[in-house]
Amino acid sequence: MSLVKGCPGDANGVAASVTATTYLGAAVRLGLATRGGARLTVTLPTETAAKALAGGPDLWVTWPTDKGFLLPEGH
Repeated sequence: MSLVKGCPGDANGVAASVTATTYLGAAVRLGLATRGGARLTVTLPTETAAKALAGGPDLWVTWPTDKGFLLPEGH
């Protein structure tokens, strides 16, 4: 997973806001909430997290299109 500022054109993604940060030394754990209220946790290297958060708490969580799949309704 990656964090970017704008809507991804070539990847899957969901808009989210940072709700919590936990400094772990070489990494940072981010608590995120989507616009729909789903909660995500992403752990990134400290330098990567700092760059992603430089523009504020609103961002997109993205992942390659070949790494995602749609679950049938009800699962």
